[in-house]
Amino acid sequence: MGIELKKILQARVYNSCREDKGANAPTIPQVFEELIDSINFVKDKRRLTPALILLFHVATFLAFVLFVVRFFNLPRLLCFGIFVLLQVNVYNTFWFHRFCSHKAFKFKRPNYALLFLWTNPFFFREESYALPHWVHHALSDSSDDPYGPHLGWLGSYFSQESVQKINTRALSHIYLRANSYEDFKKQGSFESVASFFVRAIFAQIVWIILTFIWGRLPMVVTWYSALFLSTFLIRDFNWRGHRGSPNEFGDKSSNQMFYGLIASEWHANHHAIPNSANNAVEPQFDLVFNFIKFLKKLNFVKAYSDDYKKLDK
Repeated sequence: MGIELKKILQARVYNSCREDKGANAPTIPQVFEELIDSINFVKDKRRLTPALILLFHVATFLAFVLFVVRFFNLPRLLCFGIFVLLQVNVYNTFWFHRFCSHKAFKFKRPNYALLFLWTNPFFFREESYALPHWVHHALSDSSDDPYGPHLGWLGSYFSQESVQKINTRALSHIYLRANSYEDFKKQGSFESVASFFVRAIFAQIVWIILTFIWGRLPMVVTWYSALFLSTFLIRDFNWRGHRGSPNEFGDKSSNQMFYGLIASEWHANHHAIPNSANNAVEPQFDLVFNFIKFLKKLNFVKAYSDDYKKLDK
């Protein structure tokens, strides 16, 4: 299975490096060589989408700077913190990670999944999160792992651009508007690129309207500055998640208190029970799992997987 999954992503322009063989992480010039290749839409028009996604990340950084310099105060700082928790827990862990990548729970109706699909504030394709994540689980801590500490912090941070160079498709459960095979070859995307941009822009309009009603321009800037930090934390987590020594489960994934508390990402637990909606063992706390159970009570979620007993020995 690992060999087949390896073919999902295109190779980087530099040779992969393995820390366990004593090789160094890619140099800074190599990292930027790969980054430029990943967004070079002049060379390959399919790279335009990753280029625009990176541009959006840069724009949220400018919003973060504007927030710190112009709009910072204690009430908005509180809102900033709430926004970050909402973004990393609901749209990263709950939506991207446990539903899109692992199908750890099922929605009662397709429209409930579409609600999250069309309000996802991260300007990032679900397929570009889920497909590389499958490769990550199959090939963890190897030179073919698409992100992680073997790439160095900078290489891992910009791996989000590299992993958008996709070769194949298989994501029907997310209710994406799929391309034909011919369009897939032209666009390099399982989902219709036009469909992605329509719903991504729609989501931005929704959040701009909601935050503007709440607090005018300062709150809009606060939202997007929080989105920058949330994206930064997601990219940083890929590097930190496997920096330790091999654990009892046979890989280098580690449970980190910070990411466990703010994003319900108990990473060693997750690698041991990847398809479980519950990743915590007492006294750990899984906020997202409690959110999933709450949605089940409201009849939004039909069923979920809970494999915590496999860890609680």
